Amino acid sequence: SSPPSGDLRSRWTTALVPGVIVGSVEAVLAASVGALIFTGALAGSLSRGMGFALAGAGVSLLVMGWRGGSPGTVSGLQASVAVVLAVVVANAVEGVAPDQVEATAFVMVASATVVVGAVLGLAGKLKLANIIRFVPFPVVGGFLAGTGWLLIKGAVNVMAGRSIGLSEVSDLLNSDDLRLLIPGAALGVALVIAQRTIRRPWVLPVFVLGALVLFWFSTFVFGSVDEARAGGWLLGPFAESPRWVPIGPSTFADADWGAIFGQVGDLLTIIVLATVGLLFNANSIEIMNGEDLDLDGELSAAGLSNVFTGLVGGPPGYHHVTLTMLGRALGDPNRMVAYVGAVACFLVAFVGGGLIEYVPRLLLGGLIVSFGVALLYEWLVAFRRRLPPAEYAVVLAIVLVVAFAGFLQGVGVGIALSAGLFAWTYSKTDTVKHRLTGSEFTSKVNRSPQHQSELYEMGEHIDILELQGFLFFGSVHKVIESIQLRAMQPEGREVRFVVIDFRRIRGIDSSVVLSFMKLARLAGPLDFTVVMTGVNPEIKNQLQVGGFDESLPGVEFFPDLDHGLEWCEDVLLGVADAQVDHTHDAQHLLSSLMDVEGGADRLRQYVERVEVKAGEALIQQGTAATDLFIVESGSLTAQLELEGQPIARLARVGTGSVVGELGFYTGELRTASVLATTDCVVERVGVEAVARMEREDPDLALALHRAMVRLVSDRLARANDAVRALID
Repeated sequence: SSPPSGDLRSRWTTALVPGVIVGSVEAVLAASVGALIFTGALAGSLSRGMGFALAGAGVSLLVMGWRGGSPGTVSGLQASVAVVLAVVVANAVEGVAPDQVEATAFVMVASATVVVGAVLGLAGKLKLANIIRFVPFPVVGGFLAGTGWLLIKGAVNVMAGRSIGLSEVSDLLNSDDLRLLIPGAALGVALVIAQRTIRRPWVLPVFVLGALVLFWFSTFVFGSVDEARAGGWLLGPFAESPRWVPIGPSTFADADWGAIFGQVGDLLTIIVLATVGLLFNANSIEIMNGEDLDLDGELSAAGLSNVFTGLVGGPPGYHHVTLTMLGRALGDPNRMVAYVGAVACFLVAFVGGGLIEYVPRLLLGGLIVSFGVALLYEWLVAFRRRLPPAEYAVVLAIVLVVAFAGFLQGVGVGIALSAGLFAWTYSKTDTVKHRLTGSEFTSKVNRSPQHQSELYEMGEHIDILELQGFLFFGSVHKVIESIQLRAMQPEGREVRFVVIDFRRIRGIDSSVVLSFMKLARLAGPLDFTVVMTGVNPEIKNQLQVGGFDESLPGVEFFPDLDHGLEWCEDVLLGVADAQVDHTHDAQHLLSSLMDVEGGADRLRQYVERVEVKAGEALIQQGTAATDLFIVESGSLTAQLELEGQPIARLARVGTGSVVGELGFYTGELRTASVLATTDCVVERVGVEAVARMEREDPDLALALHRAMVRLVSDRLARANDAVRALID
């Protein structure tokens, strides 16, 4: 529903003064943006370019005030984007026929803004705001510091009234232009110092107003308007008064479209810079206002704003932190502030363009200098203490390349250096999360006490490496070297199995396959088997394409670490069984557990022999625990069944093991199911049988209870050992 008319009138009244101030400052900033773009060969188009910039500023304020997520958010044209756009436009018109230069420049600016808006809007719709977090921080820093350098260079051109290249800097120091540059540079530096010292949003408008008053006071006291104009201190005179005139069909027809399309690569730089700047500014507004903004929504709003801004010929714009804070400081957060500011810009664009002629060049140049110095100080001085030396070197490298080669080249160098720095840094990170032995960490197989004891002795033959992160050649090479050194030790334990777990690996570089091929070649001479576990299908396919798979001698693959360890343990126990005759039936288990004379034989009268076919359930999850079982022969699997989730294997239960004892003693419902994986024979001890045993043979019942306590304690001790090994 619409707000009451009285409330609406109050909001307009409250927003009037802040809106006029914000709009006036934005008009000056828009003039500085126009002066940045339309300089040098385009100086003759400055008056009309100013009209486009002023109208664009009004549209940006209007649309963002309407669509922005936070009331009181103020948008504005951005000098940091405009300075790169100025380079792109200058490149586009270079070599263009003289009668096409102006049309090409106007269409280039408008098209770039519309494209930026379309990309920002699409990014917002696709929820891509967080993608900026994946840009390397040194690249962002170098990107913005390089922009600061271009802003200062652009400010020199604005104040001098002509384009000045790096080769002309030495001549500039001895020229008459120096008198125009020093006051503007001093103003810009003073503004930066004041903003960083006082940290109040009113500093900017006070400086703008103060500079205007001081300039015109000095002009009237020490000279005249004509002398100021003749001395190059003012933007004017113009051949025609700056005002907005729409870009008509004839302008599009006169433009050199080949030159425009030739700048597509540089246009990508503008898109990235606008996206980075927008998200940085929106985040700053979030922090200062203490409220959350939907960054994807802000991208969409800025996208729409830039499309409309481009349609009136203006350059790109988005959230302006200082103007937003200024509007809030002067009144309550109110969308009307942006609307009033838009009206102020439109008035200057449509009927007040003549005032632009009397704006001092040093004011516009000083503002641009302040933007550039602020960026350079922030990223080359303030962040110097926060960045590691290597990352700071990347920032410096980007700035130097931007200064001497170009913006796109600087960004490319920055990305390449950051990628190399990441690879170098990551190669020093240990990709081995845990390095264990088979004695410290075992499979989830419930084995007989004798087998457990044997595995504890032989577990040293199993090396377990749990890897993590992303693997590339440098990181894997160190792992392979460490495996080779351990396997070649002339003294100490013999490594029979190298278990490499990939469960925590997110991806691999193609060169990693070469390292694993080397490991496979080492396996034969050094007499060990490579056991790969937890390899996801994508990575397994990469390894197979490179020739590393189960077909290689000494290489095995298993779905997870537990199955891989189970296979290694079974092989070790098979070797031991060939050398020593062990009995693994229930009789042997009971004889070893029962600590009373004839305990195993006495227990026979209380147990029931049960046969279970493969696939049948011995224990069903959720049922009453009224018995425990001793496995005489065969193999079973304990598994957890949760609704909507895959079945999880908890343990494999082999010959000579006890299963179901925990629920039997706690009296709780079964927490897992136990299924026969092969035909099995088990000895069932029921709750009624135990009760009868306690009445008829209490010593035997006590021995059974002690045996179960020892069994559970042993399993708990092994679990604690595994946890301790993982913590270490």
